Amino acid sequence: MSVSGDASTEKGEPEVRNCGSCAHFFLTWQAQRRYGCRAMNFVSVNLPCLDVLEIDGQQCMAYRARETHAAGQEENKQKDRPGTKASAINLVV
Repeated sequence: MSVSGDASTEKGEPEVRNCGSCAHFFLTWQAQRRYGCRAMNFVSVNLPCLDVLEIDGQQCMAYRARETHAAGQEENKQKDRPGTKASAINLVV
């Protein structure tokens, strides 16, 4: 059963927001409170998304998908060369 307004997949299942793929998630050096969230500024024993679900009763609203390493590298290459267009080169060896 889904609450109206929740993001859902094509199958109608609620979208699960996992901290491991969130840009705000980080690991701490504290053994007792291992996981942290920069967006909500707290650390916890549990994953922050689980604490938010338990306390608030809904998925984390601060979730932002983490940029992949390859996408970040490509974006940085474009920033390094101002005024140039991205072009594809096809090579046959």
